[in-house]
Amino acid sequence: MVGTKGEWVSVIVPQFTYPGVASIPCHLADFTVTGYDVARLMGKTERGKASELIAIAHPAFRIELRKEAQKFFYP
Repeated sequence: MVGTKGEWVSVIVPQFTYPGVASIPCHLADFTVTGYDVARLMGKTERGKASELIAIAHPAFRIELRKEAQKFFYP
């Protein structure tokens, strides 16, 4: 997706920034679909959900998303 300054930004982000909000609580999310694949989230740990979402992110953003996930889940 193209951001407000014309640069490419990922719609899958490590965490929300103000005033970002989720459309539904994370414990109710079952499937998330992107143009790259489908992630099944229900019943997964937070770490597992992060891995699933990274796997369906645009390939150009996956490395940075993995680095951020490591900060959260592998201190």
